[in-house]
Amino acid sequence: MHTFINYQIGIGSQDLIRVTQEKDLGVLVDSNLNFESRILSKVKTCNRITELIKRNFKNMNFQCF
Repeated sequence: MHTFINYQIGIGSQDLIRVTQEKDLGVLVDSNLNFESRILSKVKTCNRITELIKRNFKNMNFQCF
């Protein structure tokens, strides 16, 4: 069983806010150092591109493609 202590961390008089995700060097990382959101984002982009290709070339035969 994990016990979490709630405390504030700050720099000088400025308190830092707690976030569940952060983008670092273009990569989304969550608080558990999990890259799942990054992977899902890339899969979504690939699916969008695949659908675009299928939609625009559906009437072409293999030789033309």
